[in-house]
Amino acid sequence: MEFEVLYNLDFDPFRWHVLLIPMCLIFLSVNAIKLIKRYGFNHPMQTLGFFPNLNFTMIGKFFAFIIAFFGFIILIVMLVQIPIELIERRKVKEIIKNNYYKTIEGRIESFSPAYNRDQPNESFEISGVKFSYSEFDDIYGYSKTSIHGGIIDSTGQYLRISYYFMDGQNIICKIEGNKIH
Repeated sequence: MEFEVLYNLDFDPFRWHVLLIPMCLIFLSVNAIKLIKRYGFNHPMQTLGFFPNLNFTMIGKFFAFIIAFFGFIILIVMLVQIPIELIERRKVKEIIKNNYYKTIEGRIESFSPAYNRDQPNESFEISGVKFSYSEFDDIYGYSKTSIHGGIIDSTGQYLRISYYFMDGQNIICKIEGNKIH
């Protein structure tokens, strides 16, 4: 049987631009605090005589400070996550480069599709090797479920799968088979 590559692990460029979101929150909030300090903040309702005793300058500074604080927290979490992500990415690249993965061939058995958010995992077996994945998994490998147009969609499908083992799970890095089964 001739096989065609249906899926091959590809490393997308690292998403550095995501760091711009918390940095923009911090930048805008700090500048809002500066502007409020310099010019004050009068709510239009105060000019009509409503809320005469509220200090909208302090309220504006408070909300800008809260937004800046959450921006800092998000930025710190993201900066801590970057080395973890890069280390895992390097490990997977080494596995692929040095052929430290296994390849099996056979018919899919015990296929269990993902149904919805309550049951997002899809699983199956080939020759006694179990695979389980979800589109919500943050892994370097195949994770597209059949309900969203995934390649693996039924029991009996004949495939050749290359996979590696990491964190207690078999992760698919290559799928070969016939486009029409």
